[in-house]
Amino acid sequence: MNDTLTWAQATDLIATMLRNIRAGGGIEDGTYSLSEVAERCNISFSSLVKDCRADRLEHVGKGDHRSMTPTQVAKMLAIYTRGGNLAIHQHPVKDDMAEAREASRKAASRRTPRRAAA
Repeated sequence: MNDTLTWAQATDLIATMLRNIRAGGGIEDGTYSLSEVAERCNISFSSLVKDCRADRLEHVGKGDHRSMTPTQVAKMLAIYTRGGNLAIHQHPVKDDMAEAREASRKAASRRTPRRAAA
């Protein structure tokens, strides 16, 4: 399986999922488990679960099982693509040395200046 989807493949995937919507009344047939959605959309399963648990993504929750309807998958793809609010997960890089230097500066500023012996 490809590591990434091209735009054409992503739109084909959305179209295939949206075909499951019934014409009369707009009632959706079937849902996709989060593992299926993650595999088809090339998204990390764990990040998808975390976003669903945090209610950042619409999903269907029945007990411990979470799934998504085709419409919810389309909305999720819009959120995760470029420009969406979940498109870039920026985690600050932890720099241990910078933290140690800052702690040293703070400690040094608290010290009383040394006085010359009289």
